[in-house]
Amino acid sequence: MSDYADLEITLTRWDKESYRVELRYSQPGSETDTRLNAPATVRLDRAALRAMELQPNEYGKQLGASLFGDENVKTMFAQSRASAQAQRLDLRLRLIIDPTAAELHELRWETLRDPSDNSSLVTSERILFTRYLASQDFRPVKIKPQKDLRALVFISNPTNLA
Repeated sequence: MSDYADLEITLTRWDKESYRVELRYSQPGSETDTRLNAPATVRLDRAALRAMELQPNEYGKQLGASLFGDENVKTMFAQSRASAQAQRLDLRLRLIIDPTAAELHELRWETLRDPSDNSSLVTSERILFTRYLASQDFRPVKIKPQKDLRALVFISNPTNLA
């Protein structure tokens, strides 16, 4: 049994300017999942986002407003989070970008904000955010041993050290 509720958000190219959004919510102990009933499409204005790259808060707000721009998508996200909270579960938020929408990998998803309160969705203690990559290659992927992993983090001129 999982300790998480799962919300998958899948983005697929719909037309030149928009993307189809599919949502699937599942929770531990349930034999079924909940899916978005009505088809939803969103527009992600990459040029407008590119102009905000040096303003991560504004970028994240715009990205969140775009991703959750369809009222059905926004409502299902809110209901999924509320359901997880009611069960005292963390929400595993999985963003799946279809190969037809590979250009969306250039977006700064790490800045994604909740459009209802502008809180960060990817640094929340109760939301575990993962972006998935798809591949047509059937060769196995080997993950480096943990002892070989390294990370270097820089924090430049923080303003909240008091």
